[in-house]
Amino acid sequence: MKKIFAFIVFISIFSSCKKGDLKDIPLEKVWEDPHEKLKKLKEILASNKDGWEYTITYGDHKTVSYGYLGFNTASKSEFVSDFSKNFSSFGTTDYTLAVIQANPSISFKPNSRFSNFAADAKYIDTLWTYKSNVKDTIHMEGEIFGAKMKLFKCSSEKLKKLKSNSINSDVEKIKKLALMPRYFYHFQHGIKTIGLEIDTAIRM
Repeated sequence: MKKIFAFIVFISIFSSCKKGDLKDIPLEKVWEDPHEKLKKLKEILASNKDGWEYTITYGDHKTVSYGYLGFNTASKSEFVSDFSKNFSSFGTTDYTLAVIQANPSISFKPNSRFSNFAADAKYIDTLWTYKSNVKDTIHMEGEIFGAKMKLFKCSSEKLKKLKSNSINSDVEKIKKLALMPRYFYHFQHGIKTIGLEIDTAIRM
């Protein structure tokens, strides 16, 4: 009797399943389309006519390099870096904005000014993946060495200073400071006297 009852239940379940009962369930879009992200990156870069200051953190010692990228046209950008005299005056560099390996990216062409800077510095990438834009700061990550680049909006005043070789003049000031003898400086802050001692012999 039990076998007959189980058989009847099985048949009723099987017969209730009709062709076409299965429905297509649309997949939820988890990852943002890289082409949409690239479009967003292009819009952000174009949003500031005065271009972008940058810092690049790279290498085991987390060295930081500072400079400027203008992204003036679709393939050429003004470029300057504090890395060395070779790159501390304004020039142009070739670049490409594209989806590379499914990532919205900025790449600098071989033998471009930025690529030569990267080769001299070592551990600086020439292919950068766009990660995010937080409070007007664009975060990029290098694809080979994993260096980190931050782009932040440059003001017209700062751009004028950079174009008038402010990086070179700042370097000269630092050189003069390094040649100064040991001295002691203090100033009053409220009721406190704050002292600063600089020993250029041991760079302290």
